[in-house]
Amino acid sequence: IFAITDAARDGATFWWDRIDDLAPHVARDRWRGFETACGLPECYRRGQPRAFGPLRPLRQWLPAAHAGRWPAHLEPVLSQLEEETGRRTVHRAMTFDELATLTTLPGVEVGVHTMSHPVLPLLEDSELESEIGQSYGALRERSHAVVPVLAIPFGLYDERVLRIAHRAGMRTSLTLCADTQDPEPAPYALSRYCVTIDDTCARLVLRVSGLPRFFRTWSAPPASYPELPSPTS
Repeated sequence: IFAITDAARDGATFWWDRIDDLAPHVARDRWRGFETACGLPECYRRGQPRAFGPLRPLRQWLPAAHAGRWPAHLEPVLSQLEEETGRRTVHRAMTFDELATLTTLPGVEVGVHTMSHPVLPLLEDSELESEIGQSYGALRERSHAVVPVLAIPFGLYDERVLRIAHRAGMRTSLTLCADTQDPEPAPYALSRYCVTIDDTCARLVLRVSGLPRFFRTWSAPPASYPELPSPTS
């Protein structure tokens, strides 16, 4: 289990769960008004692939403009929409007490997912190291079942993130492996695969084998690191 330690203090909810659970119950015009009230630029509406759905513009803009954190000045805007619809997400972070109970079970360990789940490449060195190091320290104060492994928020990283994470005590960092990325592992990094209900055993074996990436590199060279969120990605 990888814990976001700021949220674990009181079992806080996350903005991505809140908008995911709200969106199906909000009319299209009202949702557009909500985006405008948040300050979403029009270029994010025009530039996102439609295949990713109506939440894609907001999901790309928040990481790009606010390093992946829901800004405090927009909390009233989101809370108002929740009150209008009567919809509040039931998904939340586990508390430290709940994590402590869970780690009494055999084989359960806790890793680092930073203090606030930001886009790490957008942070200055000192803040980046603090996000990782303080999160690791907060977990170690409360449990002996803590491993020095970082699950990188949003799967967004670069060489500097991996280097500073190692300096902050991480033995390795779990990236988010995409078919367009270099199949060769970077120093201090391991590929992390998302497994969904649609993944059969055969499909997962194929993905982990690296063959899809291998064949894609014939047509275009792989990127070393994931692209950061933008109006057109």
